[in-house]
Amino acid sequence: MKRIIISLLSVGLLFSSCEKDFEEINKNPNQPEEYLTSALFGNASFGFLYNLRKNENSASLMRTWMQYTSETTYTKESRYQYKEGAGNNLWKQIYKRAEVLNKIIKLNTDPETKGEAAIFGSNLGQICAARTMMAYYFSILTETFGDVPYYSYGSRENQKFQALQLDKYITPEYADEKDIYLDILKELGEVSNDLSTLNEDDEVFSQGDFIFGSIGKLKRFTNSLRLRIANHVKNVSDAELKAAAEAVINHYASSNENELLREGENVTLLFEDNYDYCAPIYNDYFIDQRMDYVPSNTFVKFLIGTNKHAQDRGLSFGVDPRVQKYFAPVGTGKQDALKGAYDESTTIDTTQYKGMPYGMAEGTTESQFGGGTKISIFSSTILKADYKEVIMDYSEVCFILSEIRGWDNNWYKAGVKASMDKWNVDTAKATAFINSLPAATAETVMTQKYVALYMNPNEGWTEYRRTGYPKFLIKVGERVKTNYLLDEDGSATDISNNSYKFESMYEGNTGVPERVNYPLEYKGLNQANYDKARAKTNGDSMMHRLIFAENRP
Repeated sequence: MKRIIISLLSVGLLFSSCEKDFEEINKNPNQPEEYLTSALFGNASFGFLYNLRKNENSASLMRTWMQYTSETTYTKESRYQYKEGAGNNLWKQIYKRAEVLNKIIKLNTDPETKGEAAIFGSNLGQICAARTMMAYYFSILTETFGDVPYYSYGSRENQKFQALQLDKYITPEYADEKDIYLDILKELGEVSNDLSTLNEDDEVFSQGDFIFGSIGKLKRFTNSLRLRIANHVKNVSDAELKAAAEAVINHYASSNENELLREGENVTLLFEDNYDYCAPIYNDYFIDQRMDYVPSNTFVKFLIGTNKHAQDRGLSFGVDPRVQKYFAPVGTGKQDALKGAYDESTTIDTTQYKGMPYGMAEGTTESQFGGGTKISIFSSTILKADYKEVIMDYSEVCFILSEIRGWDNNWYKAGVKASMDKWNVDTAKATAFINSLPAATAETVMTQKYVALYMNPNEGWTEYRRTGYPKFLIKVGERVKTNYLLDEDGSATDISNNSYKFESMYEGNTGVPERVNYPLEYKGLNQANYDKARAKTNGDSMMHRLIFAENRP
């Protein structure tokens, strides 16, 4: 808890300095608070990832839309009608945390402060960490909305990129998606080159860094993130962006994988086992005392090998042992699930895993949910207060390498193995599953990547929009079978009594949303640029494809 309190206090001191009455009160004669760059980095990291994965953001949108989870009572988001505040909060948090990262850069470049800032790590290493994380933040933002106000340190003089510069731009323009991606690829390339001049074993920050630790890991993540983004945009129509993406991909198409995240190396943020700074799902289940989101039947059925859509497509993966790591057995109470008070049988009993039917109409869900007694909830690992939220892991790198190397079978299997290892799956079970995998194809690799991206739903959503995989998600207008009769007094042979029709609540929606609407909260503050951006997305349509998805089959 100490690390977060220090972070929050230092940020509070930093941004309250404009309040003259507090300026003198907050001064520490022994330590200038505004130079606590390590604390700023901790605040930016924790605040961003917590807010990204909490209910108002990816929990209610991306994780639900990708049918990793279902809603138990209020089901509007799973039927594509979400609270206006979801987009507002995601937008606000990214700019808020990006401003903190920008302050780190300023403190490490200003001749008057860089000496004090260097107490917490080399100036260049800190600048690189801030630039990489800022690129990550803005990649999430533009993958969610499309054109957005953008900033990067390396292109701060570019007049297209006006965000975070209130001294110049009170109403910043929304930068074009293409320009943002081009700059992110350039920015990450520059950071990687700068990091090559530093000792890989050195710390990035002497304290407050709970993501990277070493310069070497920061560099490998920077390269891996750059490859992820290049892979996202490699099929765009724009020749300039396509060429920039291909240049990155070609560098890794046959070699140089040693520059990327290594086996067993995952980029995560560990939350804390306490009331105040716990992981988002723990907060929902045990602080707010809610169970709005539980594992989806779509996903659970796929893992136990009974998803009809997957079977119809010939996807024969068998019973996936990760089912025991992702979910608790059906009927396990949330306190027992938290404590891990359930057994993982040697032979997986598939009858012990049931998900919540996805996208049912409100008022019809209790027959399937039963207050949590009729379905499986999250596993002990996921429910823990000190759960590690994932930014990027080694398994994702393996799947990308499989794709860019012509759906390479070895990297495909390595990706599945890395995912199994991350979740501590029993070695014998993991080996048996991997040995029985069908050969690598676009569909098998991307389907297994979808499974591995569980709990990293923003990336799962982006990959679905880019490729169209997996193909077994429930479609709008489909009639879906329930686990239990909707009416306990009804007949099991009456199809209307053991199935429901999945219907969208968003007019004109035909499937998983392609983007999130621009936040109305900021409409009046930057009206002209807001209107221009909306016009480029067919009037702010959720079904407008973003640039990386424009040529999806």
